[in-house]
Amino acid sequence: MEVMKNNSIRRAYHIVSRDIWEKYYGEKIPDGWQIHHKDGNWDNIHPGNLEAVPLKTHWKRHQDMKETEAIHNLIASKKEIDW
Repeated sequence: MEVMKNNSIRRAYHIVSRDIWEKYYGEKIPDGWQIHHKDGNWDNIHPGNLEAVPLKTHWKRHQDMKETEAIHNLIASKKEIDW
């Protein structure tokens, strides 16, 4: 049941984000495009944080974000080592 609830919440964020982008920029989002939250925070629906991108670009952005996060985590873990 929790997965269903989470999917409903994600869908609501998806719809709201698209509506905000379209109203702010005065354009329809092209078919096959998605809204990317630049800072990775779905709660941040400020128009400046929303970017309409093709699906492949969206996937790439999230892959890049994961790689960047992994690098930052690795660096942070090295700082915690008591030499």
